[in-house]
Amino acid sequence: MPGLFVAQGLVEVEVYVNDKTTPVFPPYRARGQHAFAEDVRDRVARRLCNNGSEADTRRLYLAGGGLEHDFAVHFARALASLERIVHGLNDSTYHGVSGGAFFFVAGRKTGRETTA
Repeated sequence: MPGLFVAQGLVEVEVYVNDKTTPVFPPYRARGQHAFAEDVRDRVARRLCNNGSEADTRRLYLAGGGLEHDFAVHFARALASLERIVHGLNDSTYHGVSGGAFFFVAGRKTGRETTA
């Protein structure tokens, strides 16, 4: 992404990382842990994969070059992974981390100098 910004003529390109994570471990009492547990239970109940419906997930999968005849297996595998997490939450054996590496890329167009 930073290279794309530079290729478009932006200057002072900077990248920031969001390192916010939530450790998840029994008894899941912290606010973030509780929110994680409720979210994953909701996604399983509604059959959402990465917060998208099966239809939305299929559309994105196919748009990314996936093959229709492979989709059902991959979607089922993703749901089964979430179901294992719910099972672990229910019997207080799940340990993990919620969150991920997210980046914010910023740059400034040339010729748009600011004055103090």
